[in-house]
Amino acid sequence: MYRYSTGPACLHCLVRHWPTTSSVTLSWNAVEEAEGYTIWYRSEDDTDMRRTIIWDKDTTSWTRNGLEPGTKYFFAIRSWVTDADGNYIFSDVSPTQRGTTKPEAASIQSVSVSDGYVKVRLDGEAEGAERYSMCYASRSNGFTSGNFQVGIRTSYTIRTMTEPLDKGTWYICVKSYRNLGNSKRVYGDWSNVVKITIE
Repeated sequence: MYRYSTGPACLHCLVRHWPTTSSVTLSWNAVEEAEGYTIWYRSEDDTDMRRTIIWDKDTTSWTRNGLEPGTKYFFAIRSWVTDADGNYIFSDVSPTQRGTTKPEAASIQSVSVSDGYVKVRLDGEAEGAERYSMCYASRSNGFTSGNFQVGIRTSYTIRTMTEPLDKGTWYICVKSYRNLGNSKRVYGDWSNVVKITIE
């Protein structure tokens, strides 16, 4: 096996894009004179790396589909050329990058109120989720506009929010997520929105 002797190595060419629940897209800067790229990847549950070869030198992104929700995947890449004798000459391998697929969205089954305290019941666990942010807002579009409050963060699918809400109309919605460490999280999409009235 030979190292790339003409042109920059691929040590820092890998960039992770935001994932979906079933895919992770990688992109990288083109390596001068490269004829193609080799990508290795595995899930956190695997010990062996899988490999895919990019034969098109102009390709600078790749999407891996069919992945499991809320799962960490690890990726590395290197570029290569062939010499006059047809031998492959490889760059160094890039640092390993991590991409985590989004968990599935939670689904609210019911919401009940007792003395202002809001109890949320989910349909069940959202695939790939570790925890849930059970949130409330004064408007139905508050969750997409960022005008909401977190009532409680929990690993349970049935939970009562920490503080009672004032009288009036409120909207309840839940975000599933998985912790990545270092105060980072990957979130699923918002659940369905439930309207409640506290009298």
